[in-house]
Amino acid sequence: MLRSPRLDIALLVAATGVAAYALGRYGRSRRRQPRNRLRTSSQRSDDDDTREATTTTCECGAVLRLRPFATANERRNILDFHRASKRHVQNLAQTAAQLVVAETWAEYRAVAERVRDGDVCLEIGCGRGVTTELLGRIAERAVGVDKSAKVIEMARERFASVEFCELDCETDWSELRGLGPFSVVFVDVNGSRELRTLLPILEKVERVLRPRLLVVKNAPLKRLVLKCRLVDAAEGT
Repeated sequence: MLRSPRLDIALLVAATGVAAYALGRYGRSRRRQPRNRLRTSSQRSDDDDTREATTTTCECGAVLRLRPFATANERRNILDFHRASKRHVQNLAQTAAQLVVAETWAEYRAVAERVRDGDVCLEIGCGRGVTTELLGRIAERAVGVDKSAKVIEMARERFASVEFCELDCETDWSELRGLGPFSVVFVDVNGSRELRTLLPILEKVERVLRPRLLVVKNAPLKRLVLKCRLVDAAEGT
């Protein structure tokens, strides 16, 4: 049976419409899908190192701004650029001593690993001298001071080869300075001492003795430091 030419034309128009509709749907679905670009091994490595932090802190104390999700390489470049600046040098000159805060005996004595062969160490609040003796085994010289005559006598009896002196760190600063100079100072004047009495001692140690490393055992100070977030107005953060 012969079909009408009109019927053939109608079927052709309908087929064309269906094809156009299908192509339109396919194109829209392709636009919705994210493009998966091929990445080199170095790009994948950078992406793996991506961090959400928007700031990084230099050892001089400056807080440097980063773009969101900066890579490790970008962070290193920003730090290197800052370390070559005048601001970095000035910050280091103002904060000569690196401060390490410990809470337990184990943490406090573990910092002895940072002591060098040529260092001269002072321990303020040496007690029976265990930490001072440990420092003396690493450094060129170690001196322990305490305001208690009784514990100084006990320390001398236990560690006869180590130097111990009866001094009060809150009043005898001229005598303390006369024992030095010291490149490393450990401070243990009661691990739970209130900050209002501890901080003046630390400020005096940094200003008078000017060590390169200052180690403090104090639980309230460590809790405070753990809550801190550095803000640098010059960087707008």
